[in-house]
Amino acid sequence: MKILLTNNHLDSIGGTQTYTYALAKQLLTLGHDVQYFTLQKGIISDKLEQDLGLKEKNRKSYDLILANHNSTIEKVWKLGTVFQTCHGIFPFLEQPSIFSDFYISISQEVQEHLAKKNLSSVIIPNGIDCDVFYPTTPINKELRTVLSLCQSNDANEKILKACVQLDIKLLTYHDLGGKKWEIYELINKADLVIGLGRSAYDAMACGRPVIVYDERPYMDPVGDGYLSHVLTESFSKNCSGRYFGRKFTPDDLIHELKKYEPKDGERLRSFIKNHLEVSIVTASYLNLFENFQQKKNKRKYHLLQKIRFMTKYSKPFFSIIQRTTL
Repeated sequence: MKILLTNNHLDSIGGTQTYTYALAKQLLTLGHDVQYFTLQKGIISDKLEQDLGLKEKNRKSYDLILANHNSTIEKVWKLGTVFQTCHGIFPFLEQPSIFSDFYISISQEVQEHLAKKNLSSVIIPNGIDCDVFYPTTPINKELRTVLSLCQSNDANEKILKACVQLDIKLLTYHDLGGKKWEIYELINKADLVIGLGRSAYDAMACGRPVIVYDERPYMDPVGDGYLSHVLTESFSKNCSGRYFGRKFTPDDLIHELKKYEPKDGERLRSFIKNHLEVSIVTASYLNLFENFQQKKNKRKYHLLQKIRFMTKYSKPFFSIIQRTTL
């Protein structure tokens, strides 16, 4: 198939950008003709072109458009069937576009968010390339080194206080020069990783136990704690820390660090392999598209979805629409 991947910005390293790269790589492996579209080119679009040989959008039509960010959809929706992946509930760019033909939620939390807008969606988590993110070094029987992927000085100060008391070495982004594409190299230097979302998944894929926690300027401090004990709950909200939303003190972090068990690293990697491996995620997208193509009354179905999104009428109104259009 001719497939277009879209992303608002490919000029910096982030969760959506690394996910887009992994998805493109897998689609190419399966023999699909893949191109990309972005509003901001940069380091990631360069990697897509140089590493994978992708070209920027130059076709008049595509079989499938796998779109990230609503800002890109208004530019490409006329070119093919659009599947929009919504990665969060708060950012403006992650809100559903009326020009999308179908919606993908990366978590139960996002699915519930879309449902409140009368939009149905299917949950497909972000894929991880487990051939890139894997354990290259074994972790210690006792916790010796922690890597903080937190994006907050406040969080890192609390983590440092906890590590000093436990005589544990702490590595942080700031110490290591900021965001790095080869983050798996840093992860494999630690026994345990602290962070949210994609950071947690990357660490899990590398067989590292994880504490879900951060304090970022644009949100309240949040944490779910030592992940192995609350994996199902935290995963339902994309390991964002919002499931429990705990505000950790240094003493709280000491308590969480003491839960460290090396065997939890193996368990977490197994979870990633079974649920987030990029080959599984890619197959889910392609199977969904195949089923989507076979649906009858497709155009009327999408019209109803868009009417539901754009209007504030009551539920009985939609019953009338369903009876008269479907």
